Amino acid sequence: MNKRKLEMGIFKTIYDKKRYNDAVPWDKPDIKVIKNSGVIFGVEVTHYFQNETMARIATNDNFYSELLSAKKKVPKKDRKIVKTGKNTIFIKPPTHEKMLKDFLEIIEDKNQKHSGYDKDMSYITLIIRQRFTTYDNAWVNNSYDVYLNDEIKQAVKKSPFREIYVSVDVSETMLKVIPLKVLVLFSEIDIFYNTLDFLNIEDCSTKKYYMMLLQYLKNNGVEDVFIREQDNKFTICSSEWEIVTGEKEIKLLERSDFRKENTHSNLKLYDLTLLSNDEFKKIESSVRKNYRFPRDLFFEEGFFTNVQKGVE
Repeated sequence: MNKRKLEMGIFKTIYDKKRYNDAVPWDKPDIKVIKNSGVIFGVEVTHYFQNETMARIATNDNFYSELLSAKKKVPKKDRKIVKTGKNTIFIKPPTHEKMLKDFLEIIEDKNQKHSGYDKDMSYITLIIRQRFTTYDNAWVNNSYDVYLNDEIKQAVKKSPFREIYVSVDVSETMLKVIPLKVLVLFSEIDIFYNTLDFLNIEDCSTKKYYMMLLQYLKNNGVEDVFIREQDNKFTICSSEWEIVTGEKEIKLLERSDFRKENTHSNLKLYDLTLLSNDEFKKIESSVRKNYRFPRDLFFEEGFFTNVQKGVE
């Protein structure tokens, strides 16, 4: 398939037409998008193929049938993991360790190339299209543990991309979209509030504690975040989303226009000494060490979405 058509097809599985006015092929990054608000941003699309055979199948419409008919041979370096049958091809998936290593290399490589992209765009997002021939929902449903080790978390935190989306097959017709930056941010927010729970701090909804959260995130390498205040209610803004937290709820809202607000400059107006308190540090360290991501809450609130596969 034509590379441009392939990239546009992948883009459309992430961005519903309601989210933008127009999208056109571009160069560095791959796609230029104009939002309904007039904001122009870019999307870089890259692939994670489990091996060379999968790469050729995805980019050459005839390669699969040519392998089955023996007109083409399995690439030499794949011959231990790829076997052809009468009507199908068997491909051994990579180990989890190899996948993490490959993902880290992809993210770090794209982070380095970000400075060479179109500087007239408001921001750029990255889509990693993961292509497997097996559908392991256990992997996807435990995305925090599957896609994020300490090294990848750091690469995601420091990434200049507004968001890093992973698009992964969950069946022959469906994809799941995983926003890595939101995943990391949510876990840091959850660790912060779990720590406050251990300290028996009940009213965490005041602006002071939102500003404390902002400083806490900054201390832990999550800086592309600000707090929006409206009608005495607060939301946490990052990536392409607003996270609304409450005593019994957490919601994710798409932002139609991402106008940054410099709430970091107000940090000095608040008493944030709790963060440097020895008891806070000790409890926070224990919470982080034993942390288990609240997968059910995250899924229920729509942080991950199933989407129908389009033309790729």
